[in-house]
Amino acid sequence: MKIMTNFRAPCALLVPLLMLVLGGCDYTQLIALRSQMGDIYESTAWEGKENAVFVFKKPLLTINDLNAFDVYPAILDEQNAVLLYQRIGAPPNTPVEYEIRLRFIDGKLVGLVFPPSLREGFGPDNIRRLFALVVQNDAKNILSPLPKSQLVSAGLFPETGAALGREAVIYLKPHDPRNRPIYIKMTEVKRVGYYTEFLISTKRRS
Repeated sequence: MKIMTNFRAPCALLVPLLMLVLGGCDYTQLIALRSQMGDIYESTAWEGKENAVFVFKKPLLTINDLNAFDVYPAILDEQNAVLLYQRIGAPPNTPVEYEIRLRFIDGKLVGLVFPPSLREGFGPDNIRRLFALVVQNDAKNILSPLPKSQLVSAGLFPETGAALGREAVIYLKPHDPRNRPIYIKMTEVKRVGYYTEFLISTKRRS
């Protein structure tokens, strides 16, 4: 899957898991998910210590649903699973290993825990809006421009914000080859010091 976000007042990240989910083929669940996510602020929340968990207020997806969508988390126990990634081409002195935690109650996905660097770098509200943008294609939820300095302070890049170039890439390769990679290319367009155009792809790369 490849999504180009190029709006007049665009945008930020990816929420990785849903990008992967949309690569699947279970249209019944996809329709249910679209309906549920019609109002992103009503159907989701950030909860827990320092708002670390992205919560689905009405859990819908099971492990079997995720597998049907070509998403294969490693199951830790009845309530926890994890997607593991390695960052390819990471700048020196930045993290290489990333994980997205999945939390379940009664067998249904209730929450996601993103790596702090991704959550803080792209911002909780932009991650939330990406879900709405991908599922609903709703212009109300276009994501906000992303300050380069925010990516730096979150530890995604070692340079100062001013030193980051016109383009920057975050490429996460899954440990389990059945899962899709997460490729994010960010481009500075018109607004100095901000990335405002994004290419987000889950296409498998050679």
